[in-house]
Amino acid sequence: MIELKENTLYTNKELAEWFGMKANSFANQKEKKLEELKAFADYELQGNKQKKVFIKKVYEPVYNKKGSESY
Repeated sequence: MIELKENTLYTNKELAEWFGMKANSFANQKEKKLEELKAFADYELQGNKQKKVFIKKVYEPVYNKKGSESY
């Protein structure tokens, strides 16, 4: 399992791995998952076509469904 790191740019594939899901599943649920990510880190989207997620501050580096607001 990967841990989020501050001041790091993540691709959809890397975030899918962090959430413990496949890249295609993440792509289909991206908005919902990015909303869920707010409980774990402050972030901003960067890039033009292929938006990447830049993590500014990490509250919880490891994904845990119980730490999620949607739990």
